[in-house]
Amino acid sequence: MWVLEDTSTKEIVGFVPTIPVELKCGGKRAKLFWGVDIYQGRKGLGVQMIKAMLNWRSCGDVTMGKGVSPLGYSIQRKLGWQDSIFPRVMVKPLRPNNIWLQITKNNALSEALGGLSKPLLSVHKAVTRIAAPQDITVSQVKRIDSRFDRFWSAASKQHKTIVRRDAKYLGWRFDQHPKHKYVKFVATRRGAMVGYMVCRLERNSKSYKSMAIGFIVDFLVSDAEAFPSLLNSVLAYFDEKRADIAVTLATDSTFIKYLKRAGFLRTSKELKVIYHLNALLKCFDGGKELFLTLSDSDGDMR
Repeated sequence: MWVLEDTSTKEIVGFVPTIPVELKCGGKRAKLFWGVDIYQGRKGLGVQMIKAMLNWRSCGDVTMGKGVSPLGYSIQRKLGWQDSIFPRVMVKPLRPNNIWLQITKNNALSEALGGLSKPLLSVHKAVTRIAAPQDITVSQVKRIDSRFDRFWSAASKQHKTIVRRDAKYLGWRFDQHPKHKYVKFVATRRGAMVGYMVCRLERNSKSYKSMAIGFIVDFLVSDAEAFPSLLNSVLAYFDEKRADIAVTLATDSTFIKYLKRAGFLRTSKELKVIYHLNALLKCFDGGKELFLTLSDSDGDMR
């Protein structure tokens, strides 16, 4: 974290927090620093904040920002940052009444429209349930365990550029979060772990107001056939908990294909991902092949 301090009062007047992670890039390991945000507690700190951003930019082998605001994007581009990928959030409607309420702001009308659209949604739900192999078993786990290390060794080989997702990282990210309660699903095939998916529920959030949102925040598979099995299990969990809508993010074309088959739609919400290289990483290629989910950077942490 880069801190701006008033030298006369020793008061902290601004800071730039970061998240250091290990990045697998080709066959190499690199140090990636995600930029979380820029905070300033006093007006007129523009020059000092830019200096702090320049210090952050020099961290590790590569620094990146995800979901950058228009103002932040403009400033960072002027400071030499480059465009990486601009993925779009994907959503799937699950329960119509609350969705219509958000649109119409009228209880009676939303119930009427919900009743009319419910049969269509039932058909849509049946049609979009994707086929999954019978020999893959999915179960919930309470905590991240040592199996995730062995799984990471196999799954990481399938992605050129990906943040390290071993047991230590995933345990910190999902078992030790002070605010959110995550539900974790593991897929196994012939006794070996072949994938995981992490989700959580949120009700009455600022972004979605009175709706219950099911977030699919992270996933990874070593066997592509495990993804539909995990997705079906998570969607069934959302249905059981009466979630109104499912939300996720994917950059891998294989997973995007499965999500579309399952009825997910790409929204207009584009997440700008930018980067600055501090070391020679020929394997990085601008992060064009970066594996990304909602959980990367500070996504879903707040």
